Amino acid sequence: MDRVIHICFSASAGGSLKHAIKSEVIKGDKVICLYDDLSNGPIDKLNTIDKRLKWLKKIILYEELKNTILLKEDKNSEFYKEIYNELEVWGVREFKEKYDEYHKEIINVDNEDTIYFWCAENAMELTGLMYTLELLNCSLDKTYLINASEVTYNQGMINEFTPRAIGEIAPKRFPEFMKISKKINEEMYQSLSENFKVLKSKNTNLRVYKDGKVISVSEDYFDEFILHYVEEKFRKSARAVGNVLGHNKDLTTDTYIVWRITELIKNNKIQYKGKFGIMRYMEIKK
Repeated sequence: MDRVIHICFSASAGGSLKHAIKSEVIKGDKVICLYDDLSNGPIDKLNTIDKRLKWLKKIILYEELKNTILLKEDKNSEFYKEIYNELEVWGVREFKEKYDEYHKEIINVDNEDTIYFWCAENAMELTGLMYTLELLNCSLDKTYLINASEVTYNQGMINEFTPRAIGEIAPKRFPEFMKISKKINEEMYQSLSENFKVLKSKNTNLRVYKDGKVISVSEDYFDEFILHYVEEKFRKSARAVGNVLGHNKDLTTDTYIVWRITELIKNNKIQYKGKFGIMRYMEIKK
């Protein structure tokens, strides 16, 4: 087909790449995006998404989320029950459809296509890369990796900045990153493949980037860091979540941090008031 395909691993990266192509900032025929964050949750059986779906329901607290959406409705009313079930079906269906679409698009990549993988040094994007390389059914002859963390702006200055993720880069800067793309050779492929095998065998619920590779860690890995940003007086939980995400060198999501806050509440490390597990409606303190 002789296409130029850009593959990325977050919604923000996908949106930026599509904008860059549409604006003719970079050349490309297609953007393929994996919307699931594989830095957390089970990854041992990704050929079926049942385990992933169960995990996501757990960490986003489906029950509390749906109760919040339907906050003003009588829970015994037929309308409530009908919409409640609709939300459940919609959430499951959308998740499955996105995975099915991703698998189909990756499988349809062929040897004539030029592929650019967009990553930075974080567990989310690198685990997504490893998974996708396992799915690819073509040679590596025209396959390239762009590691955004190899670029640092304003070195030595107070505003020094190294991208932690593709979504942190302004689309107008993408041509600079295209110039640092490296061909994925056999050695690089084998290294990523071995890393992925180890991650799948350990199959913990959290992965982080450390010392040049993605490693498995316990799901409470961020807990002490979270507690550092929980104050002595009740504050909106969004404040603590924002501080954790902003200061954490390991990239993660607000969904995961909110889930860990709920676990710390259950373990009597944090007090709360408001709507349990819903960042907008919950205040927390030590």
